[in-house]
Amino acid sequence: FIVDEFQLLESRAHGADAVLLIAAALCDAELKQLNKAARAMGLDVLCEVHNAEELNRALEAGCTDMIGVNNRNLHDFSVTLATSLDLIGRIPKTTVCIAESGITRGEDIATLRAAGFHGFLIGESLMRAQHPGKALHDLIEAAQAVRARAWTSARAGRERFQREREPGAQGRDLGDGAGCAGPAAAPDRGDAPGRARRQRPRARLARAGRDHRAAAGVLQPAGQRAG
Repeated sequence: FIVDEFQLLESRAHGADAVLLIAAALCDAELKQLNKAARAMGLDVLCEVHNAEELNRALEAGCTDMIGVNNRNLHDFSVTLATSLDLIGRIPKTTVCIAESGITRGEDIATLRAAGFHGFLIGESLMRAQHPGKALHDLIEAAQAVRARAWTSARAGRERFQREREPGAQGRDLGDGAGCAGPAAAPDRGDAPGRARRQRPRARLARAGRDHRAAAGVLQPAGQRAG
């Protein structure tokens, strides 16, 4: 752990590109000074936090380049990805965000990536694996598979939404058929296209729109977080 400025000099002398500052191990003054000194030496700083209070301290100290959210509670050593998901909305959009600990499945990476995280620190699950290299390969493949399914779902939702916005879509089978113009529709009196659009089943379109946005949200690019 970096707790003294001399360690920064040693790190730089040995060719380090970045250092880790743990907010829980440093007071406000130390965090601010070490961050300033590291940047002056050309070192990037990854500041690790565990809760909202530490995140606020890190940002106030100027640690805005990279923030790592550790999902492990230092008091009872419990782990939950909810920590990362709760804090991501508080991190500036220009900051590189790293999720740390508790990542064991491809679904975990996909969920955190969709929330806005750019990188992941995975340790324990790989250390416990009999073949760490294969375990990492399988983890990456599983994450890619989840992402591919999400893309497919998003594309299907988008295409359905676009089809149902087309003129004349009211004549198609939209499931419940509420408000659709069927065989008993009134004769055309010169404004059939406009009337058809006005008679379009809005509830069905709204539902399709929600499906599309929900699917697209799974694939929201990192850095485009809400708030």
